[in-house]
Amino acid sequence: MKKFSFRLQKVMDLREQKERMRQQELAASIRQEKTQRIEVTRRKKAQLQYGEKIVAGSHSGGDLSKTMLYRAYQDRLSKEISEESLTLQKWEKKTRRSRDILLEASRKRKTMESLKERGFAEYQKLEQREDQILTDETAARVYLRPNPLLTTTRAHP
Repeated sequence: MKKFSFRLQKVMDLREQKERMRQQELAASIRQEKTQRIEVTRRKKAQLQYGEKIVAGSHSGGDLSKTMLYRAYQDRLSKEISEESLTLQKWEKKTRRSRDILLEASRKRKTMESLKERGFAEYQKLEQREDQILTDETAARVYLRPNPLLTTTRAHP
């Protein structure tokens, strides 16, 4: 019997390739999201530090121009945090979308794998049936063939 051949193998290979590509896209999106999250956190920490400097300067009667400079920088940080947070939200949305696309690609690949497995199971069943037919035919031939050991020769008078 001929070797098993999955007719949709090229389609399955294409789906596997697409899934790998989607995995890479998701990984890149997750990296960007993480980088953006780190940046937002860094700016928030800086904002808190300058807020503490403003409070410390106002309590100690420090330099007014320095306090105003800190406040201006803190305001700028606040705007940057808002912008960075919006960018972070976009990356989170892109990551969710990439994850959904990857799940769909995985589902399609698994569908192809199950079709291949089903086809292979049918192939094996057919092969077993053909083997059984061959075995039965061989057994029937052996059974029907006259056995010279069983036949007795009669003595002719």
